[in-house]
Amino acid sequence: MPSPGARFALATIWYEGAAVPVLVAGDRLIDLREAPVRARRVLDLLAAWEDALPALERLAASAAPGLAVGPLRWLPPVLGAAYVFCAAANYRSHLEEMAAVMGTAPRPAAEPFFFVKTARNALLGDGEPIRLPARSRLVDWEVELAVVVGRRGHHIAPERAMDCVAGYTVFNDVSARDLNRRTDGQFPHDWLSGKCADTFGPCGPVFLPARFVEDWRALRLRLWVNGVLKQDAPAGEMLFGIAEQIAYLSRTLTLEPGDLIATGTPAGVGMARGESLRPGDVVVTEVEGIGRLTNPVIAERPVA
Repeated sequence: MPSPGARFALATIWYEGAAVPVLVAGDRLIDLREAPVRARRVLDLLAAWEDALPALERLAASAAPGLAVGPLRWLPPVLGAAYVFCAAANYRSHLEEMAAVMGTAPRPAAEPFFFVKTARNALLGDGEPIRLPARSRLVDWEVELAVVVGRRGHHIAPERAMDCVAGYTVFNDVSARDLNRRTDGQFPHDWLSGKCADTFGPCGPVFLPARFVEDWRALRLRLWVNGVLKQDAPAGEMLFGIAEQIAYLSRTLTLEPGDLIATGTPAGVGMARGESLRPGDVVVTEVEGIGRLTNPVIAERPVA
């Protein structure tokens, strides 16, 4: 990999009535709709990521003026992403705490285990509220490191898998624990109801290109509820690393630029503590060196 140039991140903000892709370089926010990049969305850059990187680095190092903005509304950085592939039980500490709650022995899987969130409904920006479904009483938090895919691939070999990583962002896999299990039929899990509710995927506020992350394993994941630290662990405690996850996913489907892979959560979730989110709570989710999300919690209001 070439030596990284001027450090930058990418984001999407709401600016003058539109979703605007921006390059974040220090305290400057540079509009990527303008020359020399001319991208309507961060997703457009990911579609040609290897070609876009040199132009973005030159822009970050230039004296291009930033936007004149006041208080910002940060949208999910990869606005328009299609899928979030979520790794389940990918930290031994979380596997053990959940097994203890269920009264079973921990059973690590032989291969990664995934479910899918629909990005269109789930992804949520910094400052936007997590809405508690009216039919759930056990909504939980899960801080995760998310991978942003930057290269299309199918049947990707593990030794080439990291070439597909464009960068990283912060993700909170919000989960309705009481809706995730069912007793009225043959199958015990309901991943749709438990994981895919609207607003169940706070993400961002930026995505940091992989070239600026020396070792993803050293990135520290933390989450606070109302100022109380609940989760704190390095990403290196994953059972299956990022390359293994990419290789596994790509055996089944073609990964596309802009797809997100949420790589699992460490111990400290609410279910293991006998806690759940309530209206009025504030959740802060952080991956050290990448960013921090703050999301208030509100009750769902039915739409007529």
